[in-house]
Amino acid sequence: MIEYKKAEQSDIEQLKNLWQECFGDKMDYINLYFDNMYKNEYCYIAKENDTVASMMMFLPATMVSFNKRINGRYVYAVATKPEFRGKGIMRQLEKYATDDVKNMGIEFLTLVPASQSLFNLYKEIGYKTYAHLENESYTDKDFKQYTKETDITQIPLNELDNLRQEFLKSFDEYIYINDTEYIKQELSFLGALLYKVSNEYGNGYILCFKDKDKAYVKECSLSEKLLKSSLEDICKMLECKNIVLKLSQKTLKTINKTPYSMVKWLQHKESGFTENNYQNLMLD
Repeated sequence: MIEYKKAEQSDIEQLKNLWQECFGDKMDYINLYFDNMYKNEYCYIAKENDTVASMMMFLPATMVSFNKRINGRYVYAVATKPEFRGKGIMRQLEKYATDDVKNMGIEFLTLVPASQSLFNLYKEIGYKTYAHLENESYTDKDFKQYTKETDITQIPLNELDNLRQEFLKSFDEYIYINDTEYIKQELSFLGALLYKVSNEYGNGYILCFKDKDKAYVKECSLSEKLLKSSLEDICKMLECKNIVLKLSQKTLKTINKTPYSMVKWLQHKESGFTENNYQNLMLD
């Protein structure tokens, strides 16, 4: 018989093993989360006898909507052991956890599905698409038509909070995870690089990762002209020939958009999302 409950300390080793089995992450990354972010009160599990069959984390998150702060939870690390899949356990666990946080007065849930099939699944249980990603790739052959003389300076990751708070003021509505310190720990662990960028089109910041000869921009506060005109210098600094932009905002005015995140309201009927919204830098 399946029991739905919050996790206990005695479950942690099973949770780590389930995480590694389902997501394939190395144990040092998993330990980073459990040592610095994990709390039993955040973790809901489905258990059969002594076996953790499924888990999901409900991490504190906030939506700021026209200066109003709304308390929510970020649904993270949803995993079910292969032998327990196809039995509706995850749906029942999500309902159990949702009822629990709803009784606490939590107003919304948000999550970032990993595939299109998961968007369809979460839609069936009440979630709606909230933010999209703009996806564009550029090579060194594309740069010359944009390039302007640009000043790019690497800065410490601990400056991200202040830069990001200023950036978020440009949106009517946005969602963030409350524990910004852990986000910086994760970004540092993953090798994130933070740069200030400026030229005749303005100034801002970019947060990116490098993988061999390719750079991935995870977040940036640059205008489209500033971003494109600085691509060549960014790649020179990173010693790469390709750059991939995955941005949850309307910087590029591109048609290459994919759904990124979803939201489910718990306390009141959802009246629609503003178009000028933002959600990014959720845990990877």
